[in-house]
Amino acid sequence: MNRGKGNNLPRVKITNQSAIRKIIYYDGPILRAEIAKRLGLTVPTITTNVNSMISCGLVSETDGSSVPTNTLGRKAKPIDIVQDSRYFIGAELHRHARYFVITDYRGKIVHSEKDGENIVEYEDMIRAAGIIIKKMLNAGIVPRGKIGGIGLAVPGVINPETGLLGVLKPYGWKNKDIVRDIRQYIDYDGPVKIENDARARAYACQLFQRALLKDSSSYTYLYVKDGISCPFFTNADNFQIHVIAPGELGYMVIIPGMPGDNGRLNSLAGERAVKEFCHSAMVQGEAKILSEICPENAAPNINQIVQAQKRGDAAIDKIITNAVRYLGIGVANSENFVHSDTLLVDSKYFGHEPNRELLRKTIYENLIHPDFFTPEIVFVTPEEYNGARGGAAVAIMADLDTYIE
Repeated sequence: MNRGKGNNLPRVKITNQSAIRKIIYYDGPILRAEIAKRLGLTVPTITTNVNSMISCGLVSETDGSSVPTNTLGRKAKPIDIVQDSRYFIGAELHRHARYFVITDYRGKIVHSEKDGENIVEYEDMIRAAGIIIKKMLNAGIVPRGKIGGIGLAVPGVINPETGLLGVLKPYGWKNKDIVRDIRQYIDYDGPVKIENDARARAYACQLFQRALLKDSSSYTYLYVKDGISCPFFTNADNFQIHVIAPGELGYMVIIPGMPGDNGRLNSLAGERAVKEFCHSAMVQGEAKILSEICPENAAPNINQIVQAQKRGDAAIDKIITNAVRYLGIGVANSENFVHSDTLLVDSKYFGHEPNRELLRKTIYENLIHPDFFTPEIVFVTPEEYNGARGGAAVAIMADLDTYIE
């Protein structure tokens, strides 16, 4: 009996401290008594843990919102995370470009870099990314001793526990140990974590833009790039996130019977497919306005395509409208299965308001009970470093689970 207690005590201490750190992170500034009430722990337990974290410089008492704790009039000061106590490196890795940031505990970007070279081979991409991360570690941008971890956001099927990329079909990559491989270039023995890029972006919203979720108990995150992902998360206790489904939506068959993968959502609404459709329309002389934006029939990017749609290019409008409808059908099929409270949408298509309205309309028309259950649709502003910031969020989440002596 005592032996069992002894064996369990370290795990209890670790679990308690992690829960306390998370609730301070998510809901700080917060009083010790409120933490105890929320977690069902004693105030002395909270005080012991908080004092340990104060001594490490991770949290501090704040000056605002002091309230009386007893009739003698002593004041209790709320506790909050010290924003600059630790910094985190985040990276988003793709063939076409790599993005890197250093953020503080609250996701504020203090440094960013981009490598826009198109790199095909896995080993070359890992080497290029590792060189930049090592340079950021050694550049003195922030004290190296304050770097709390590195997080990598990568497309494909990822096992965050092992650091393995299981498969990234468009690149032809399988069973790649990304964490092991990148460590050989970065000269860093701290935590290095990896996560799927869509899930990492969702974590960034959870940590840094919580107002978007409005305390939803579950949410999905639609991320449209070359592939299309829509992972499903539960958030029942407001500071623990659980991935219920990885959400590889792009492999959903929308039009059966088409040759190859052409009937799948990736091939109908992914950015790569849309760019190919639009480039073909330019070459055939159908997309006049886009041809003006991209002279000599140069391959267009998504920003240029949406710009042409806004300026009234009928051929481009038809292509994007079809893509948005297909997305809406795919999302509705997913929502009919999972029933999330909130749908976060991260795609450059939706910088044009009519595309947003069409997505809403298509989803609602295809929900099984739109009058009974409808997710709130929230559009995330696409930013160049959202994915890298998601990588930093992955590192921060791992840090919040780390026991501090």
